[in-house]
Amino acid sequence: MQVQAPAPPRIDPDAPLVIIRKAVAHSVPATQGGNGNLVAEPPALQAKTKPALKPKPAPKAKPAPKAKPAPPPIAAPKKAGRKEAEKRERKHRRHSRRINRRAASLDLKNGERVSLSIEGWSRFRRATLVVTNFRVALITRVPPQVRWIPLEEVSSVTRRWQGAHSIVVAAPTEVITLQKAKRQVLASFQELLDSEVMQARRGGGQRHNADITQEWCDRATLVWDSRFQRFRLWIRRHPVVTVVGITLLASGAFYLSSVLTSAFSPVR
Repeated sequence: MQVQAPAPPRIDPDAPLVIIRKAVAHSVPATQGGNGNLVAEPPALQAKTKPALKPKPAPKAKPAPKAKPAPPPIAAPKKAGRKEAEKRERKHRRHSRRINRRAASLDLKNGERVSLSIEGWSRFRRATLVVTNFRVALITRVPPQVRWIPLEEVSSVTRRWQGAHSIVVAAPTEVITLQKAKRQVLASFQELLDSEVMQARRGGGQRHNADITQEWCDRATLVWDSRFQRFRLWIRRHPVVTVVGITLLASGAFYLSSVLTSAFSPVR
């Protein structure tokens, strides 16, 4: 049986020409089946898989503003540093000269060295209290005088108020007194001197000198044999009584002189 194709539609030549625009349809791909017929692919396979959109990266956090570094300290001028160094050097030279003068006036013995020193006043005179490994000495400038006590002969080291803060170093035949305005300096010096005395009194130590010991014994004999030296020692041990006595004597002398003057003055 033969199938006839349908007849094409007849076109009227007098009919107006109408143009119809149609969207171009995508051709559906087909695959050949097993029997030779073309089979359209399913829509799921027809649509091309679009690549997944990559997530937008999160906006980067702006770094915190860095703290400005502190400005470097202003360096001292070189001239000021040079002046300070020169000042320290001059002070060191003066200190060295003072130590040499003290050693010369003290007549240090063999093996004797200065360990402590402090400057102040002694009975209205500039003085220096020096401690060596053998003795403690007071050196006055005007008049130049040196009085000393062997460390093992020191009986007491005390601080008193005698018009100013004072440190008193006493022995059986000698008393040394030094005044200074700063009490803390005298307190620290007293502690150091006490430790030096304790070390000198320990047996078997190298804190004794035969020449110093012999000279001290000779001086002690002279003091006990002389009334004037004993009186001078008593005055040094009791300075307050001495000042009061001098004041009373001066007042009595002034009163006596005024009475005598009025008695022997001519009457007008």
